[in-house]
Amino acid sequence: MEVGSKAVSLEELLKRKLTEDWGYRILLPEEVGLKEELGEDDIVLKDADNLILVSLIQIDLSGSLSPKVRKRVRGEIGRLARLSAYFNKAYIALPEEVLKLHKNKIIDVELLREAGIGLLSINLLKGEVRQLLPPKPRSSSRAERVDVTPLLKEMESKIRKLELLYDRLENELNEIKKEIDNLKVRIEITNTSRSKEEEIPKAEEESGREVKIEDLELPSFMRDNPWLEVLRRRGRE
Repeated sequence: MEVGSKAVSLEELLKRKLTEDWGYRILLPEEVGLKEELGEDDIVLKDADNLILVSLIQIDLSGSLSPKVRKRVRGEIGRLARLSAYFNKAYIALPEEVLKLHKNKIIDVELLREAGIGLLSINLLKGEVRQLLPPKPRSSSRAERVDVTPLLKEMESKIRKLELLYDRLENELNEIKKEIDNLKVRIEITNTSRSKEEEIPKAEEESGREVKIEDLELPSFMRDNPWLEVLRRRGRE
């Protein structure tokens, strides 16, 4: 495909010029810990202790006037601005033929300046890459980024271990609560049984007392008293 081969050639030319002529070294996204944040058209480069990010926007002339293209370019500027904390310099790279005809229609140069993002043009026919707008260097360094990545991984590992420990302790606590609830039920049943057992002797004692009063051994001088006999009969009634 013409567009596809042209797009690949743009990428190959850009990488070759940036490495051979500009002295940059290409890095893999994994080397800077940003594999998820970077796209297929992003090129990560190293210059001394600096990190450079180049976003290649591959557009042909037939689609360069589309409102979607302008929106896409603005979106790339915003994305590079968000990633600028990890890089010293950032560029947007576009085909020179598109920039010559429609530069002001698809790119807001003032927005690029405010974001500190540079602009590169790629001339496929001449085999050239030119800097049209220099980026604003930032103080962040690759060394800082590489040092932070292992620390983040270590923290994530510790967090996972704490989560597992929390889950285990939560399960153990739930088991302890169940045991306590079961113990409370057993204690309540035991107390109820004891209470019933204590009530039975009391009832028997009261009943026994009535019998004993009736059969009480009286002194000899009261045994033949007719009034006691009357009282006994009334008590029975």
